[in-house]
Amino acid sequence: MTRKKYSTDEKLRIIQYRITNQLSYKETARIFDITNPTLIAQWQMKYNQYGILGLESKPKGRASKTMKNKKVDNTSLNESERQELIRLREENRRLEIAIAFEKKLQSLA
Repeated sequence: MTRKKYSTDEKLRIIQYRITNQLSYKETARIFDITNPTLIAQWQMKYNQYGILGLESKPKGRASKTMKNKKVDNTSLNESERQELIRLREENRRLEIAIAFEKKLQSLA
C-alpha cells in the first residue's frame, strides 16, 4: 500500500473547495479521489488552528546526529564567546573527574 503525499497548495485548495461548496468530508474526498475522508478533517483542523503553516509537511523519524560530530570553529567566535567556551570545557572536565572519583570511591566502599 502506497501513500500519496499532498503538497501544502493541494491541501489548501481542497479545504477551500470544501468550504466554498459547503461539502462534507466524504463528498470532498470522493471528488478529489482521497480514500480517507478523515484526512481532510485533520487538514481542516490544522488549518483552523495554525493557518497555512499547519498544512506543511513535517519531517518524519529521528533527527540526525550530525551535530555530535561537529567541532566548534573557534575562528568564528568573538573573544567573550571563546572565553566562555574555554571556561565551560574546563568545568565539564572537572565534573567528569569528580564523577569518576565518586564512582571509584563507591566501588571501594
